[in-house]
Amino acid sequence: MKNATLPVAVGVAILGCVLAVSANVSSANVNKMLEVERYNRITAEQRLQKAQQQISGLEAELGNAKSKMTSIEQILTDGKMATEQVATEMETIKQERDALKQQLESLQGAQPAAQP
Repeated sequence: MKNATLPVAVGVAILGCVLAVSANVSSANVNKMLEVERYNRITAEQRLQKAQQQISGLEAELGNAKSKMTSIEQILTDGKMATEQVATEMETIKQERDALKQQLESLQGAQPAAQP
């Protein structure tokens, strides 16, 4: 009977070793997959932070560009108003000049008639 239990014990021992090695390999694969997942998550978080920083920078640039646009629009509006004011003043001056020319012509026309 001793001889019959020895092969069974060896078979159970071999089966136990095979199961242990198989469990170890499975555990190693699971740990490797876990490490890969952690690495991917950390990398994704870093990319997200970098993208958020870029977005913040671009938003700041956009705000600066908008403020510059507003100031440029104000300058253009002021320029248009000044141009319109100058044009109005020029028109007024032209009208005054024409009125003075007419007065001068009427005075010059009246002066020779009064001198004879």
